[in-house]
Amino acid sequence: RANMRPTTQSGQPRPTPVTGKMPFPSSAPVDAVLTTAYGDDAGLHGLSTAGHNAALTPAEVLLEEAERHDFQYGEVLPAGVRKALGEAHLDAQSGRSLVELGAGTGKVALQAFLECPSLLRVTAVELAAARYRVGEAALLRLCERIPERFSLLAHAPGACVRISERPPAADTSAHQREGSSRELELSVGDVFELGAAARAALAEADVVFFEVCLPRTAEAAARGLALLRSTKAGSRVLSYEALEALEEEAAGGSTVCSPRAHPRVCVGDDGVAAHAAHRPSAQNPFVRRPANASLGDTFAASWAPEEGYHFHCYTHGGGRVTSNPPA
Repeated sequence: RANMRPTTQSGQPRPTPVTGKMPFPSSAPVDAVLTTAYGDDAGLHGLSTAGHNAALTPAEVLLEEAERHDFQYGEVLPAGVRKALGEAHLDAQSGRSLVELGAGTGKVALQAFLECPSLLRVTAVELAAARYRVGEAALLRLCERIPERFSLLAHAPGACVRISERPPAADTSAHQREGSSRELELSVGDVFELGAAARAALAEADVVFFEVCLPRTAEAAARGLALLRSTKAGSRVLSYEALEALEEEAAGGSTVCSPRAHPRVCVGDDGVAAHAAHRPSAQNPFVRRPANASLGDTFAASWAPEEGYHFHCYTHGGGRVTSNPPA
C-alpha cells in the first residue's frame, strides 16, 4: 500500500528529472506485462486508480480512527519505481530478496520482480483488503494469460497469492544456473503484526519498500522505526516518511522536518541540513543514500507524475534489532 497524497492530475506519467546515476531505461516488455496484469490501471495516476477507489472495511475505518493506521493512498509510478531500483538508490539488481510493506495493489512488487531477475523472492504485504484483492486478481490474471511464463504456486482467496516465473530457456542469469525458482507473494495483513514467514523475509531482505503513511503520534513513529530496525545491516530501504523525523518524533522532540506536515518530510534548507547532520543511532541506524541527499531527488508518483515526490532512501548501517515492534 503506497499510502501517499493523491492529486487530480490526469494524463500519462513521464519520468521526472534525475540526479546522479540515471535510472533503468524504459522497459517496454516490463510495461507490457504490467498492462497484461492490471489492464488500463497500469498507466493511471491521480485519483482514478483502482487502489484509490477500493473502499475500506468498517474494521479498517476503526483502525484509522484509533490512530493505529493511516489508509491514505497513492502509488509510485513505473518510472519512479525504475529509478528507485537503480544502483544509486536501492541497488536492487545486486539483491536476492525484496520486501514491500504497504503494497497497495501490488504494482511495485510485480514491477521489481520483472525488472530485477536477480531477485529470487519478492514478498509484499498490504493491510487494506480491497486493495489486496485488486493485486490478487492481477497476479491470477497474469498466470492465466501467460501460462508459459508464470505459474500459480499457492492461493488462499482473499488472503494470499504466490506465483513463480519460469525463465526463458536462453536465460543464463545466476538464479537459472543455480536451478533456483523465483517467487512473488502478495498477502493481506498488518505490517506491524507480521507472521513468522513475513518476519523472516523482512529480516533477510536486501531491499525494503516501506510505503506506509504513519499516524501522527510518537507511538506510531516508534513502531515504524522498530519495524525497520529488524532488517539486516546493509539492506537498502525506501521510505515514504523521513526516518530522521520519525526518530525525533518518537523521542518526543521537535523536528525541523516539517513537524506539522503529513507525511513527515524534510523541507527547505533546514531539511537538507537535517539530512546532512544525522548520524546513525540505536533508534535510527539508517544512513541516507548519497544520491538521495538533495530534495530534488524525486520519483514519479500518482499525485506528482511530473515533478515527482522526494522518497527517502537509506542503507541500514548496523545495530539490528530482532524483537517485534511495540504494540
